Amino acid sequence: MIIFGTRGVTTTHEKGVFHCPSCGPGSGFRWRRVRRFFTLYFIPVIPLDLVGEFIECNQCKRTYDLRVLEYNPASEALKLEGEFHKTLRQVMLASIPATLRLDRPALVRLMELHESLGHPGVDIGRWERDAADFASSGGSLFTSLKELGGAVSDHGRETLVEAGYAAAASFNHLESAHLGDLAGALGMTPSHYHGLMKTLETAGRLPLPAESPALPA
Repeated sequence: MIIFGTRGVTTTHEKGVFHCPSCGPGSGFRWRRVRRFFTLYFIPVIPLDLVGEFIECNQCKRTYDLRVLEYNPASEALKLEGEFHKTLRQVMLASIPATLRLDRPALVRLMELHESLGHPGVDIGRWERDAADFASSGGSLFTSLKELGGAVSDHGRETLVEAGYAAAASFNHLESAHLGDLAGALGMTPSHYHGLMKTLETAGRLPLPAESPALPA
C-alpha cells in the first residue's frame, strides 16, 4: 500500500540581527518559512505552496510579523518628536480666541512666544501651514490629543498645557475653560493639573490669574 499526504515543513530562509520588541537591540533572529510538502511514506518529497513566514528571536523564541525587521527605534523616536512639536504648535493655535483671525502678525506673535518657551524654532511658513491644517481639521484637537496622551510622559503633557496657557495668556484668553479640557484630553488628573498650575505660578513662569481654569471632574 502506498502512503502519501501533505505536511508543513519549517525552514530558515535567512539569519541576522534585529531589534526584538522583548529583548531589545542586537538580538539574533531567524526568518522562518513554512511550506507545504507532498509526502510519500511520511517523507517530504515535493514542495508545494508557501503557507506562511515569520521572524523568530533566537533569545526569547517569540515570533513576529516580518515587518518587525523594519522597526528602527531611533527613526520612530524622531517621528514621535516631530508629531509632538507639531501638536504643541497646534495647541497654541487652539488656545487663542476662536474669533481671532490667524493672520501673519498673530502667527509671528505665537512663533516668538514658542521660541521664548525654549522650543525648537520653525519659520513662519511652517506656522502658516500648521494654521491651515488646524483650520481644515475644524479647530478641534481633542481626538489627536487623546491618542498622543498615551505616548508622552507626564513632562510632555505638562509642556503642552504650559504652551497652551502661555498662548492663551498672550491673547488675554484665560477666562476660557479650554485649558482644563486640554489637560483632561491628555489624561491629566485634576490634582496633576492644579499642581502644575501652582508650580508655574510659584516659579513665576507665567502670568497666572488668582484662580486657574477648572479641570472638568
